[in-house]
Amino acid sequence: MPRSDPAGPGEPRPVIREAGFADVEALAHLYREELSLHERLDERVVVRPGFDWVRYVSNTVASVDHFLLVSEVAGPEGSRIVGLLAGTLKGLPAAGRPGPGPAERVRRKIRGVLARLARLTRRGATGGIFVPIRRGFIQHCYVVEEMRGQGIATALARRALDLLAELGAERVDLQVMTRNDAALEFWKSLDFESLKVEMTRKLSERHARAIEHPDLEEIFLEVRESFPELGSRLVPKRKRALMWSDPITGRIHYDPQRVRALGFSEGALRGMMAHELAHQIDYRRRGLLARLLSTRRYFGKSRRYRIECERAADEIAVTRGYGRELAQLFKELREKLDPRVYAKYVAQLHLSVEEIEQRIAAAGPAAGGPLGSDR
Repeated sequence: MPRSDPAGPGEPRPVIREAGFADVEALAHLYREELSLHERLDERVVVRPGFDWVRYVSNTVASVDHFLLVSEVAGPEGSRIVGLLAGTLKGLPAAGRPGPGPAERVRRKIRGVLARLARLTRRGATGGIFVPIRRGFIQHCYVVEEMRGQGIATALARRALDLLAELGAERVDLQVMTRNDAALEFWKSLDFESLKVEMTRKLSERHARAIEHPDLEEIFLEVRESFPELGSRLVPKRKRALMWSDPITGRIHYDPQRVRALGFSEGALRGMMAHELAHQIDYRRRGLLARLLSTRRYFGKSRRYRIECERAADEIAVTRGYGRELAQLFKELREKLDPRVYAKYVAQLHLSVEEIEQRIAAAGPAAGGPLGSDR
């Protein structure tokens, strides 16, 4: 059990303070250690290889909706960060913290109005089921192994609770892994109690394989190398579509749950990404005005423009060397989708597999390329 006094006689007393950008590298290292501990405690926890912890910590430090506390100890070689605690102030006033600029304030106000309208549409004017409560959240708490048992985590937690109370929180929530006995006992010692239990189970082998699919971001970056004029990013976003290309921002959005649940092969994923990147090439060729009007025209009454756009993207993907992957995608979609959905959204809009194979044959091997090859 951690001591209440974070420093014993003759020991340097840790300093609790808010993190700054100068701490990012050290904190990224601590976050990696924390998640490595979680992976050792439970084999079901798998951290994405190559995750950018520096960027994650930088975003947390910069956010007005989050706070990040550190425990720093002075030593003969200078100060050292030995612990961290991160939480969110979402929905609470960011007292004393730098606020967003004018443009961001307008965007947040618009998002807030739209969110309230959406809630009224879903639930009616009576509001939600539960009485609303102002809550704070503790998301991460970690102390380096050699400094545990000295009250550092307790000092961090008490500072966080004081901060949230000052900001008007009525309750503080957090999640603890069931196999982390030390953490469970620690939070209970601070009067936290269980509210609900989060349960999980392994899905069928088909879905398990989909979840273990190679990292989508890595595949996307490989495919993007064949489109050097683009700087498009792959951005997860829940929607009914599997993957779509934004003509204004240049981003490629995808629904991670739907993409993974269907269990596409790596070749099919490459074909899907190449097709969406090809849309960006097509948008550029059409000009700025066409890009601005593209979404409205695409979903208009006439399907002619939609067919024109999809087939143009197919043609570009084939010429960039992704013909075989595109054909593989359409074959898998035919197997995985409802026949009516496949007919309406694939067969009627895109090149057929036979047409793609004809173009590959006419252009030579460069238009096809081996499935799943490194480019």
